[in-house]
Amino acid sequence: MRNYISYSLENTVFNNISTKTKAIMIDSKYKEFANKDYDLVKDILDGGSKYDQMNLIRQKRTIFKFNGDTKISKLGTKVLSGLEKASRFNSDMLELEDQIFISGYYKRFFAEYLQANKVDLSNVSEMLLNKARDIL
Repeated sequence: MRNYISYSLENTVFNNISTKTKAIMIDSKYKEFANKDYDLVKDILDGGSKYDQMNLIRQKRTIFKFNGDTKISKLGTKVLSGLEKASRFNSDMLELEDQIFISGYYKRFFAEYLQANKVDLSNVSEMLLNKARDIL
C-alpha cells in the first residue's frame, strides 16, 4: 500500500523531481538486472567480506567455556559444548534471516528505482548505479 501511495505522489504532486524511486509493475528486465547487481554487492550488504578480520574473529571465538572444578568438568564441558553449538546455530540462522530480508528488499528497491527513472539497461553509468545504491 505504501508503494502505491509513494508512486502516486511521485507521479502527480512531485512529478517534477529529478529522481523517482517507486514503480508499481516492475518489468522482468529490471528484476534480472537487480538480481545481477545484488550478486556484485551482497558481501558489502552483509556487513563485509567473509575474509574481513573481525568476521573471522567472531566466527572462531568460543562463547561458552568451562574453567571450573575437575570433578564436574566432563559434564560441564558437554553442557557448554551443547550451548556453544546452539549459540552458533542461532547466530547462523539470524545471519540467514538477514540475508533473505536484505536480498529481497535490495532487489525490489533497485529494480523499482531503475524502472521509475526509465534507465536504459544497455547503457547504465556507474555513477547512476552508485546513486541508486546510496539511496538504499
